[in-house]
Amino acid sequence: MIDLIAGATNGSHVCNAWLVDGVLFDPSGDPWSRTPAFWRLYCREHDVRAIALTHWHADHATGVAALARELAVPLFAPPIKRERVFSYVTEGDRILERFQVLSTPGHDAEHVSFWDERERTLIAGDAFERSPGGHIDPLTIAKIEMLRPARMLPGHGLEKEL
Repeated sequence: MIDLIAGATNGSHVCNAWLVDGVLFDPSGDPWSRTPAFWRLYCREHDVRAIALTHWHADHATGVAALARELAVPLFAPPIKRERVFSYVTEGDRILERFQVLSTPGHDAEHVSFWDERERTLIAGDAFERSPGGHIDPLTIAKIEMLRPARMLPGHGLEKEL
């Protein structure tokens, strides 16, 4: 099951959160969007077993560590010094034995995406979004193209069937 939770909005900037078979990806509790109370209710009603972040930008990650602690679920995220998480992830790691972690730098130096080989689905986060300096990493794009995903779940915009 794949569920797009109504995108957070900051004017025209909309950020997606995705629930894929019990893993909640990028569920920001940022001030423009979903509140901590919303996430507590949503996660309890949908049997969320883990939370995963593609990167630590505020529109994806605000309040996520506190939510994971409150729900007593693991939080998987790329390494960063300023936030304590339960599990740092790097290239090749797996989440709940299903989602393979891919290093996809460009938008953010520590950005990761999550590959569901069984469903040929990529939870891409902002892998295809330009960095603040306008950069998209061509090696990241080539890596993703080699996977030949059938579906891509982006951090912004609509799901793409490829």
